[in-house]
Amino acid sequence: MACCELRLPAGVSVLHVEQEVTGDNTLALDSVLECDTERVQLLAREGASEDKDTAAGSASDELAEAYLPLQEIDADKAPARAGCILAGLGFTPQKNEILSGQDTLQGKQFL
Repeated sequence: MACCELRLPAGVSVLHVEQEVTGDNTLALDSVLECDTERVQLLAREGASEDKDTAAGSASDELAEAYLPLQEIDADKAPARAGCILAGLGFTPQKNEILSGQDTLQGKQFL
C-alpha cells in the first residue's frame, strides 16, 4: 500500500504514517489518564492547595475551589472511564501491568 501498488478507486487516498514510541514503564491506564489535561491541571491545583502553609480559612477555601471543578468533571470516575476505553481496545488488566511486575496502580493493590 505504501508503494501505491494497490489500485484504489478514485477519491481514495492512502497515507502512511510511521510512528515510534519510546518504551517506558508507564501503565496504559496512566497514559490514557494523562491525556485528560483538564483533570491533570485540576489535580495539580488541588495538590498545590493542600501543600500551602496558609491560614486554615483560606486553605480550606482554596481546596473547596479546587474540588468543585473536579466534582463537575467526575474526576474520581476517570480511571474507570479510561479502563473502559482500554477494554474496548482489547487491553486486559494483565496487559495493563508494567513489565517490571509491579502489582500496584496509584497506590492501590490489585486483587
